[in-house]
Amino acid sequence: MLTCATCGKQNQDNYKFCLGCGARLGTPGASKPDAIGSPSLAAPSAVPPGEAAAVPQAVPRVGTPISPAVLPSPAVGGGPCPACGQQNPPGFRYCGACGASLTEASVAAPAALEEDDTADDAGRRGLHERPTAPAIANTAATRARLVLLREDGSEGGQLGLEGGPEVLGRDYGPPFDNDAYLDPRHAALTVAHEGVRVDDFDSLNGVFVKLEGRVELRDGDQFRVGQELILYQDLPEPALSADGSEQMGSPNPGYWGRISVIISPGQTCAAYPIKERGLVIGREAGDARFPEDGYVSGRHCAVVGDDSGVYLEDLGSSNGTYVRVRTGDTVPFGSLVLFGQQLFRVERG
Repeated sequence: MLTCATCGKQNQDNYKFCLGCGARLGTPGASKPDAIGSPSLAAPSAVPPGEAAAVPQAVPRVGTPISPAVLPSPAVGGGPCPACGQQNPPGFRYCGACGASLTEASVAAPAALEEDDTADDAGRRGLHERPTAPAIANTAATRARLVLLREDGSEGGQLGLEGGPEVLGRDYGPPFDNDAYLDPRHAALTVAHEGVRVDDFDSLNGVFVKLEGRVELRDGDQFRVGQELILYQDLPEPALSADGSEQMGSPNPGYWGRISVIISPGQTCAAYPIKERGLVIGREAGDARFPEDGYVSGRHCAVVGDDSGVYLEDLGSSNGTYVRVRTGDTVPFGSLVLFGQQLFRVERG
């Protein structure tokens, strides 16, 4: 990545002019490379004991940050350069190849945007061959935004949401198009007064929200601890079959339920019963230990049960515990949410 010496904006290595201010850029060797990469999920680097991380390190590094969305009015700029024909992302004011102004060309051609407004769903995505990220409409609807977070906790851009539902997935443009952990149509977000409603399209990897306090677990719920994906299941009393036969098995001494480690879709390995005193998950201590996972704290989280239900609570871990969002649930403003490999903070617009 090239950093503009005039305005500080990050630009691709092959750009000659800054997309933010139009200033000429230096050579790739003169710019410090971006610290964000895309490491494999299978090769984490351990978190030093006792060191708190600003953002959960279990989250793989995000891709190229998106440009902040402009909420008050539709974005101008971007598209093909009137001077050289180079395609530029929406919202950029100058061509990355020749430095020509894109704003004047965008303002001078409103007819193309008006045609999009009267087209069908595919046409509303603009003049691109594939769908783009959710569009920002200039209406008085309730607004929200997703703030992309880098691994070091700094902000990498914003994605505006207005009203909804807005569909996210690999088919909907940056920053989701290159994320293999997202489905083509992954989920839809709808802005509500207290947060953002998430409707999961039965995606493979789901949407996860960072746990704050404790949450009640239901049969089939999933949660992430470091790089481990955990499944919770109830252990109901055995019932007679339709013909009155009893199923053989070990008697239940009073377990509240069990957790299992998911190793592939529909397949689990190690299972741990939840006893009356509860169950602790950690790297160095607890009933379920993951000593090889550097993203798991010594005592990471606990699953406890009582007469009112079974609950999951974080024990002050460095990287946090993430719970899969049930479709139709609302994520409160201020929450940290995982979409595939990328971490966002949900904020009011």
